[in-house]
Amino acid sequence: MKKDGYFLFRLSRYTTHGALMVLMAVAGLLWYFFPVAKDDLRANRLAGEISPYLLQHAYNPVDWYPWGPEALERARREDKPIFLSIGYSTCYWCHVMEREVFSDSSIAVSMNTHFVNIKVDREERPDLDEWFMTATQLLGGQGGWPNSVFLTPDLHPFYAGTYFPPTDRPGRPGFPGVLRGLSVSWQTRRAEVVAHADKVEGAMWALQDSVYASVETGTLDTSIVETAVRRLKERFDGQNEGFGGAPKFPPVSELTLLLAYVRKTGDTEALSVTVRTLDAMRDGALYDHVEGGFHRYTIDSRWRMPHFEKMLYTQADMAELYLRAYEITGRPDYRATAEETLAFVERRLRAETGVFYSAIDAETRGVEGGYYVWTERELREALGSDTTDFLNVFGLAPLIEGEGQALYRRPDEEDTTGIFDGTPERVSQALTRLREARSRRESSQIDTKTVLAWNARMTAVFAVAASVTGNSRYREIAVAAMTYLLGKMRRDDGTLLRVYRNGMAGREAFQEDYAHLIDAALRLYETTGERRWLAEAERLSERMIAVFRDEKRGGFFFTDGHEQGLPRVRYPYDGVQPSGNAVATRALMGLAKHTGRAVYEDHAVATLRAFADPMRKAPGRFTGMISAMIKWED
Repeated sequence: MKKDGYFLFRLSRYTTHGALMVLMAVAGLLWYFFPVAKDDLRANRLAGEISPYLLQHAYNPVDWYPWGPEALERARREDKPIFLSIGYSTCYWCHVMEREVFSDSSIAVSMNTHFVNIKVDREERPDLDEWFMTATQLLGGQGGWPNSVFLTPDLHPFYAGTYFPPTDRPGRPGFPGVLRGLSVSWQTRRAEVVAHADKVEGAMWALQDSVYASVETGTLDTSIVETAVRRLKERFDGQNEGFGGAPKFPPVSELTLLLAYVRKTGDTEALSVTVRTLDAMRDGALYDHVEGGFHRYTIDSRWRMPHFEKMLYTQADMAELYLRAYEITGRPDYRATAEETLAFVERRLRAETGVFYSAIDAETRGVEGGYYVWTERELREALGSDTTDFLNVFGLAPLIEGEGQALYRRPDEEDTTGIFDGTPERVSQALTRLREARSRRESSQIDTKTVLAWNARMTAVFAVAASVTGNSRYREIAVAAMTYLLGKMRRDDGTLLRVYRNGMAGREAFQEDYAHLIDAALRLYETTGERRWLAEAERLSERMIAVFRDEKRGGFFFTDGHEQGLPRVRYPYDGVQPSGNAVATRALMGLAKHTGRAVYEDHAVATLRAFADPMRKAPGRFTGMISAMIKWED
């Protein structure tokens, strides 16, 4: 059976195929068809939210709730299952499902009648995103967004998928059929559904328990670092560069570890793996050669078919990678790539207030990549007689959908030329003309909310850039951003806030927000020498330790534990970014160095010990923390 389709939910483990077919038939007979409700543009409960993603759904006919006590209490009171939809504002498939499914009045009537429907912005609530993405993966899906999860009223998941179309498609069931089947199963086979949901919940907790070690028994030694580096070398894809197949995200934590290892040991093989990956990402279509900045990932293994959204954290991570590589190699093209990325951030993602917006959308007018892609005809209109020469240096990668193609720089072996004189000046002139042509297009939407962790990360990187390049402009940008974050996103009692938009703040911050802000304050201290930033780092660290520290087993919880009904867990694994525990460990090491206070190093080492055993068993999932371990060994 397919991961998402052809069955109602994972009861296939307990029932025969024939029984499922009978159940489907019964579902069809029991489900009554509702007339299409008249489309009106009345706002639903999401209209009062600050999240651009939730606001995109504020005029759906679906009776959406934001996550909160009102929705959860209604589910318990009416004994209804919950449909939880998690996404983000710049996600292409989230847009598609909003247009095709959630804007359909007949589908909305079904949703409203049989489910309590909750919409969540994963960037506002990364805790919910992490927890319920685990459920989706356990239920047989690969994970992704939108994440569509069905829960019992006590929040135990029993069915999940990602994007559901409005009608059945090969390998993917239509959403109306999913709603019919799950509703009938909830009404007629409740005991099996609940038992299954309890098993899923138990499996989610078992995964959490598997990463716990003991602060007292976890042992640290150099073999953890050596094993991690060796396995990265073994995993390296020498044909396409990078690690693993499609979809291919920038391996930020992995390359950060390798760069730290090269800096410490001078290992030439680790440097080669790093350089080849950096070159492939920069030359491929992951990088926007016209305006600068990096897309989120590519859907192919050669870095040539991007998924087009541009995230703030991606720009921060990639800019620092190329800056650090420049420090080690002295290659001016790495510095140029970093500075072009920072220039893009300042131009497109920096607000007038001095902080940074979250992301730029993947689509324009419903077309994914519409703002970014090119046809050969468009290139010829912009470049004229230079087009042929230009295409000897740059290639056009065909996309799966749409007419346009993504621009990438040909590897040396594909560059048949020199016909473009190979001069940087001619290349730069051509790209300037393409930038002018693109400026006449309708640009993609920008998510204008301020996410604390991402802003802190970007602030830290501007501070690093000031140190590496000597450009005082970067320092000014970092100071302005940090001043705003501490002034607008911190309450008088010291509590940090996760998001801020249009003068309104969201919920309290998470551990990763504190960790990144501590790191940013330290980077500013290192760049400016001003002790006020060191004092801020200490103040923030004391609060992070007091609120999030796991006193029993070490490390840090992701949440403050104040929200009833939700698990309080730790997330030590790296994802697209290093984990909050990894960032905290690195920051506490730096704080110990600059203050001379051993207590900070004690907390950092306790965190490393807490995850020593899983780091030893699966180092590839802890590369961020192992990078911090190299710092500790120094």
